[in-house]
Amino acid sequence: MIIPLPKPINLRIIQLLSGILLVIAWLKQTRLLTENFSYTKDSVLIIFTILFAMILGISTIIDHLFPQLRDRLPQDLFSFFSILTMILIAYPQLFTPKILITHQVYVGLIFIGLALLTAYVPKNPIVGVRLSSIIQLNRKSQKRVNLLAARLTLIVGIGCLLTTPFGSTVFGLTLILTTFTTFIWVLIFASKLAR
Repeated sequence: MIIPLPKPINLRIIQLLSGILLVIAWLKQTRLLTENFSYTKDSVLIIFTILFAMILGISTIIDHLFPQLRDRLPQDLFSFFSILTMILIAYPQLFTPKILITHQVYVGLIFIGLALLTAYVPKNPIVGVRLSSIIQLNRKSQKRVNLLAARLTLIVGIGCLLTTPFGSTVFGLTLILTTFTTFIWVLIFASKLAR
C-alpha cells in the first residue's frame, strides 16, 4: 500500500470514511454546513461522486479478477480519493474553473497517477524506478524502491495541487524541490538496498 494504514483499518472502514468525506463535501459546498460562499460548482461534486462510484466498481472487479491486488489497490484508490476530498473540503478555491483548467492541476494529477502506477508494477523496462545502469536490485528490493518512489511521488502531486493558486513561480519551485528530493531519497534508498 502506498499509504500505510494501521492494522485495524480495513477496506470497509476506508470506504465508509471516503463516503462520509464526500457527504461532508456535498453539505459544505451546498451551504448546508457553512454560511461561507463556496467556489465549487455542482459539476465538481458530481465528478467526485462519479469517481467514488467508479472506485467502488473497480474494487469489486479487482476483488474477482486480480486477487493479488485485492488487499492493496482498492485501499490506495480510496485513500487517494479521501485525500482529494479533504482538499476539496478544506481548500475549495482549488476547484474553481479558472484553476482547474491550468496545466499545474494536470501536472499534479499526473504525479498522483504515476504514484499509483509505480507502486504496483513488477520489475520491467518501462514503468517504475529505473536505476539498472547505476544500481542492480533484485525483485524484492525493486518493489520496495518503487513503493518509496510512489509514496514520494504522491507527495509531489499533492504539493503541485496545493500550490497551483499561488502562481507559476511557487508551483515551479515546489515541483523542482519535491522532484529533486524524491530522486535523491530513492537513489539513497536503492543504494542501501543494493549492498
